[in-house]
Amino acid sequence: MSKKETGVVNIRGKEYKTVALRVSEFREKHPLFSLTTTIVEAGDPVIVRAEIADESGRIIATGHAEELRSASQINKTSALENCETSAIGRALAAFGLAGSEFASADEVANAIHQQSAPSADPVAEYRARIGKKLMAAFGGDSQQIKEWLESKGFKPVRESSIAELKKIEEVLG
Repeated sequence: MSKKETGVVNIRGKEYKTVALRVSEFREKHPLFSLTTTIVEAGDPVIVRAEIADESGRIIATGHAEELRSASQINKTSALENCETSAIGRALAAFGLAGSEFASADEVANAIHQQSAPSADPVAEYRARIGKKLMAAFGGDSQQIKEWLESKGFKPVRESSIAELKKIEEVLG
């Protein structure tokens, strides 16, 4: 049986578990725990949050992911699915099902592809970068981000021009 069939993939000399393997291990070891996802943003970028909760509903681990619909041909039709898979993989890694690397095989393969793909939309990439900074600054709380942007007189990131994004970045620090 090949490594890919076992759910472990070697990428650039490191072994990564696929998200499918991590989910399988999670279900087997913790049948009473839940794994849920929430769509934080469905536009461009797509942002998904995954949560793992114990049998009493206490959140044990979370993971966030972001995908740009313009980032690749696959994302034009499947950005939400890719984003959800990445968020699940990150939550499972935070839970302790990461193997030797925090990132999943799926995530690393996607990152390598993105690095080799030419930039399709520099404005979308800048929006994604500012979106990530905001997510980090506000702990992934999209409501806090929305309120902060409104309080500063900014439009949502997905509607902002490059000039507006630069102002957001300056104020954010």
